[in-house]
Amino acid sequence: MAACAKCGATLAEGASFCGSCGTPVAPAAGGATPAGAVASKTVPSGLTSNMAAMVAYVLTALTGLFMLITEPYRDDRFVRFHAIQATLYYIAAVTVWVLFWGVTQILAALTLGIGALVMLIPAVLLAAAMFLYWAFLLFKAYSNERYEIPYLGKVAGQMAEGPALNLGVAGALAYVLWFISGIVLLVAGPYRTDRNVRFHAFQSILYSVLYVVVAIAWFFAVLIISLFHSYVLGVFMGLIWLAIRLVLFGGWLLLMQRASSGQRFEIPVISQLATKMAG
Repeated sequence: MAACAKCGATLAEGASFCGSCGTPVAPAAGGATPAGAVASKTVPSGLTSNMAAMVAYVLTALTGLFMLITEPYRDDRFVRFHAIQATLYYIAAVTVWVLFWGVTQILAALTLGIGALVMLIPAVLLAAAMFLYWAFLLFKAYSNERYEIPYLGKVAGQMAEGPALNLGVAGALAYVLWFISGIVLLVAGPYRTDRNVRFHAFQSILYSVLYVVVAIAWFFAVLIISLFHSYVLGVFMGLIWLAIRLVLFGGWLLLMQRASSGQRFEIPVISQLATKMAG
């Protein structure tokens, strides 16, 4: 394990700067870079590697995406690992909440709303557990440690390998925050010129538009049907909407998975439009 030449503190794997004093990691003898590190460079914002890694968790996917497209952080393997892990934690948390919400909706429909009250306490406990684990991840990053979330940490480590972010991972990032991340990858970072990344960015935006259109159409359909004042019909419509949202959410996960593997998941009409827009 490498140590800082100035203060002697242990350096995290892939760190470009000392987490204790902020001194850049000097290249090894012969011009080579120490294992897991990149050549030293000045950080305009003054953030050390551990601080940048901690910031990546602050708003999970949003700050993680920022660190993955911004110099010099995207070139620091330690920061890149934590930024990807923060993004994966966000995806996992959203997935858990969507499934929890689905179960709650079904129980509420079957028990005339009582099930929703029963699920209130588990919801509070789940939110508290996620918040505490998030705070723990921030602390570990600040402590200059490469703590790995079970399974997700291993995936993040594989994605963070190499001198720069894999283009397949960049394509997957286009979907993480729906149209927001799609727009970001089209206008910022070094990936906006890659045709495959552009395809995924445009497809993310169009998929978001599809979701909004379906939601608006369903809202008006429910509004019209509500005129019949039928509880059974209302419950039925609610369960159908639950199924539609779960299908769209599953499509979101599938799009990210395929993109991270360097593949394209073709959606009728949307994919053709995205291909034309990507150039």
